[in-house]
Amino acid sequence: MGIRGIPIPSYKYCLSSMVLGRRIYDKIGLDVVRYYPKEVCGVLLGSISGTTGYVKSYVRLKTLEVLDRKFWFDENEWMSAIINGRKRGLEYIGIVHSHPNRSAVPSIEDLERMIECPGEVWLILSYDGSRIEYTAWSVCGYDLMTRRLDVIIN
Repeated sequence: MGIRGIPIPSYKYCLSSMVLGRRIYDKIGLDVVRYYPKEVCGVLLGSISGTTGYVKSYVRLKTLEVLDRKFWFDENEWMSAIINGRKRGLEYIGIVHSHPNRSAVPSIEDLERMIECPGEVWLILSYDGSRIEYTAWSVCGYDLMTRRLDVIIN
């Protein structure tokens, strides 16, 4: 039961893990290194089975120039990537972005945006010029709890 006895809707997808092919992970990593120290972002598309998302496609988005330590992307480009993925039979899993010289933990700005799209996965890659680390996060439902997902690279 939710606030004031109003039931909280369940989400079709509350992922607990994400499987990322080695080829796609390497492609994302190459973009992170290539554009360092700028942030990189993109769309993750694939399929969902139970509580696991299977990433089958990565579409890099142009990162808009914003204030230091913040990123965003063109929302029309984002929607086009999702629509084109759907036309290919792929589901929207979430976004990926990098944190140059910072940890792979969601920033305050990330958390604020995650709340806007419950169930969306945020894969974050941290890069300090020599080493990439990664984590995946999601807000699942209206409880606003941030959950860390298991990431499997195969």
